[in-house]
Amino acid sequence: MNIPFFVLLGLTFVAGIIAYRFNLLNEGIKASVSMFFQLIPVLMVAFVLAGIMQVLIPREFIKSLLGKDTGIKGIVIGALVGIVMPGGPYVSFPILAVFYKGGASMGAMAALLSSWGLIGLFRFVTFEVPILGAHFAFARYISSFMFPIAIGYITELIFGK
Repeated sequence: MNIPFFVLLGLTFVAGIIAYRFNLLNEGIKASVSMFFQLIPVLMVAFVLAGIMQVLIPREFIKSLLGKDTGIKGIVIGALVGIVMPGGPYVSFPILAVFYKGGASMGAMAALLSSWGLIGLFRFVTFEVPILGAHFAFARYISSFMFPIAIGYITELIFGK
C-alpha cells in the first residue's frame, strides 16, 4: 500500500463518520456502489488500452521524443501531445504512466500533463466555445499556451537530474 491509499482511507473514514452523524451513510454507500459499477468498465478499458500501448510503443520511440536527452524539444513535444490527448483522467493517466515508464523525462511529462489540463483541444471545442463563448474561450486558450512549456522547463531544471 502507498501513502495516497491511506490518505483516501482516512478521508473516507472521516466522511463516513460525518455522514453517519447526519444519518446519510446508507445513501452515501448506495451512491458509491452505483459510481463503482458505472466506472469499472471505463477503468478496465483504460488499463487494457494502457497495457496494449505499453507493448506497442517501443521505449526507444518514447525516449527519442520525450526522453531526458531531448531537452526543450521533448518538452514542446510533450506539450503538443497533451493538447491533442483526448479523454478524462481515467483514460489519460494510464497513458501518461506508459510514457513515464517508457522513459519520458520529468519536464516532458510535466508539460504534457499541464497542457492536457490547461489547453486540451477536445475540451476547448466541446465545452469552452459552446458554453462560454468564442471570445472568452479563445482569450483563455491563447493566454494558456506559454504555461505548459514553462512548467516543463522548470520541472526539468529542478527535478530532471
